[in-house]
Amino acid sequence: MISFFQIGKSDPINRIFIKTFNQFTNNYFVTKNSNNSSTKTLDVNKKILKNNLLIFSKEHTGHYQLAFNLFKENPIFGIGPKGFRFYCRTVKYDPKIGFCSTHPHNFFVQISSETGLVGLIIFLYLFFFVLYKLINCFKNYNHDREQLLLMLISICILVNLFPLFPSGNFFNNWISIINYYYIGIYIYSYNRSYNKI
Repeated sequence: MISFFQIGKSDPINRIFIKTFNQFTNNYFVTKNSNNSSTKTLDVNKKILKNNLLIFSKEHTGHYQLAFNLFKENPIFGIGPKGFRFYCRTVKYDPKIGFCSTHPHNFFVQISSETGLVGLIIFLYLFFFVLYKLINCFKNYNHDREQLLLMLISICILVNLFPLFPSGNFFNNWISIINYYYIGIYIYSYNRSYNKI
């Protein structure tokens, strides 16, 4: 609701809604033509909009396309940790498909392209393990401090590793510190809360 008020020189509606919509749709907006409202025109407009939809932005979509292409080349073991960066260096940051960067800006996409199905299965197993235990904690919550800590740290891990959000480089030093810090607290609180049950 705050975004509807224009305070000073900032224009929150434009920045939050319109710019985001334009990034998702590649600056393409389908308007209804009152003179020609045929089904054919509507189908053409839907097809154009579908072809122009993006994942977060043009750059993110390009990173994901390139990572998916690299995953298809090495589906079992991937191209190796930090392989996205090394591949981009070998093609001088100008690949045939997608956009180059140091990483694909999504943990799920990065793990699948750099560690293949092996790493992806481990990542998904751990993600769903934490989610399953969180659901169990909510069902059996008995106002215990260790159980509350386990639920809070589980939520932190799930939000941090959520596969649909853009993220940093999974194999980067400072992001690894954050991830492993949460995992260390999770293991501690998991052992404390499940030893009482």
